[in-house]
Amino acid sequence: MGAVKRAGAGDGWETGMKRGFAIGIAAMLLAAPAAAGFEDAARAFDAGDYQSAISEWRRLAEAGDAHAQATLGGLYLVGTGVPLDTGRAAAWYRLAAAQGHATAQLNLGDLYARGLGVPRDLVEAYVWLGRAARQGRVWAQARQAEIAQAMTAEERARADCRLAALVPDG
Repeated sequence: MGAVKRAGAGDGWETGMKRGFAIGIAAMLLAAPAAAGFEDAARAFDAGDYQSAISEWRRLAEAGDAHAQATLGGLYLVGTGVPLDTGRAAAWYRLAAAQGHATAQLNLGDLYARGLGVPRDLVEAYVWLGRAARQGRVWAQARQAEIAQAMTAEERARADCRLAALVPDG
């Protein structure tokens, strides 16, 4: 998948991402489908049995479950129970994001903005964050506005055109 990349030490990225990941996991667990497999994996995760949890989430993710895909993306992003691998995080987020999973969309957009696990691409970042923002994710709206300031007029026009052509998720 991709090479492991870390943000610079001391820039607060890792602490912020871990905090954000914990919040994201909590939100996903609360919004998780009623599937017993996901709930069983969540209980195993909470009990510290990462191997069982990851095994079950991987099974669900490979079957197309967007919540499980986004969860695996988050685990690979911070290296909880699996080796830290931003390329794998991006790949799992992409699968969930394509299904309309807003948390995966905002995380994938942020990875594109930072060039973590994927090549840095502000247009791609803007589009994914825009999709999450359309679903009411306030952080995605703010991050998209930050990215827009760093884009050229041509990049912004391309991104706006791509975003306008997409059917809203959710």
